[in-house]
Amino acid sequence: LMASYTGFNIANVGGSSAVWRIYEGNTTPWLISWLRPLTLTANNDNRTYSGAPYSGGNGVTSSVANPNPALSGVLGAYGGTSQLAVNPGTYSISASGLYSVQQGYDISYAPGTLTITTLITDVIPEVPLVPYPPSIIETPWDTPTDGPPLTITNDGIDLPPNLNPPLVPPPVTAKPEPPAAAPTTPPPTEADRLALSKKKQLKEGANILFDTDKSEPKNIPFLNEMADIAINGNMKITIFAHTDIVGSAEYNRKLSMRRAVRVKALLVERGVAANRIQIIGEGRESPAADNRTIEGRSLNRRAVIKGIENENKDEN
Repeated sequence: LMASYTGFNIANVGGSSAVWRIYEGNTTPWLISWLRPLTLTANNDNRTYSGAPYSGGNGVTSSVANPNPALSGVLGAYGGTSQLAVNPGTYSISASGLYSVQQGYDISYAPGTLTITTLITDVIPEVPLVPYPPSIIETPWDTPTDGPPLTITNDGIDLPPNLNPPLVPPPVTAKPEPPAAAPTTPPPTEADRLALSKKKQLKEGANILFDTDKSEPKNIPFLNEMADIAINGNMKITIFAHTDIVGSAEYNRKLSMRRAVRVKALLVERGVAANRIQIIGEGRESPAADNRTIEGRSLNRRAVIKGIENENKDEN
């Protein structure tokens, strides 16, 4: 880490005037005089508004042709205001994630631009105005063209009897009786809402965490809650156990199985039927977070408990 080199004229970003360059978390300090400047510019991207948040990027353009042999890491840790942007507008895209060997490159990053444009719907064509024929415009409103003659007085138009029948009030109908009120259901209590929330969490996958190289879960009280939900909801359980990347693939596969077996044993102790629990050891193959960081590795040491509704209600 950069903090370990007290007294060094050192930088962790490219293009500085420092003597040393470090790629934080990936290399020891390199002499900048032995590194060639390299700028990676995030490519611009364009989207039409869809309501979905934007994530990731559109690759980068290198200032040096074919720099890959001297680069390591994974390009894809994109950032900037573009991440999760939804509404039309312009946003910045930044890239990171690569580092270099000694006598390689002093890497700098330049931002790109994301442009989200407004969704253009079908345009309604303008309908031209059609003029009235002259005969309609020139005919006075009070000049009848057919039918019986009209007499115009100071009180208005006096219509003939056949065009002016007496007003007849509409028939009075009885109003229908209002329908009987449906029985009301009491609103759910706070305990009901909490139970539904935990049941939803179990269906989507509840995480149980572990210390390094251990098969005993850390959050036992949470495991107890998930056992109660599985029993009360008559649910079948699948346990997917995982490890971080420390150690060989074979060792981590066996460690993940030990974790899955231990979680199953704890659920059975709490009343979940053993024949309703399936276990799977995933090893280190399906990380949920970045294994290059301490926090990421701690999140990858996990067992995911997923529950599904048991269609056979009589099954024990």
